[in-house]
Amino acid sequence: MNDIENDTIIQYFSTIRQKEPDTSVAIAAIRTLLEVIKRSNAGTMSELSTQLKYCQQLLLTQTDSSIPSVKSGCELFLRFITLAKFDTFDIDEC
Repeated sequence: MNDIENDTIIQYFSTIRQKEPDTSVAIAAIRTLLEVIKRSNAGTMSELSTQLKYCQQLLLTQTDSSIPSVKSGCELFLRFITLAKFDTFDIDEC
C-alpha cells in the first residue's frame, strides 16, 4: 500500500487499543480505517476500497486482537462506505 505504511496502520490500531482500553476492537478497527481514508491519495472509490480491504487483511493477520471483532467492524464500515450515495463524482471533495 503506497499511501500509508503497514507498520503505521498496525501502530495506529495498537495505540488506540493501549491508550483507550475501554474502546472495543471493532471501533478501533473502524477508526483505523478512517485514518487510512484521511491519509489516502486514492482517486477513485475502487482504489479506496482496495486500500481499505488491504488494511482489513492487515489488521486480521498482523494483530493479536479478536478476529471476529476486527472483521465485523471492518465489514460494517466497508458496507457503509460502498453503499453511501455521494453527491459528487470527485473523491477529493468527499
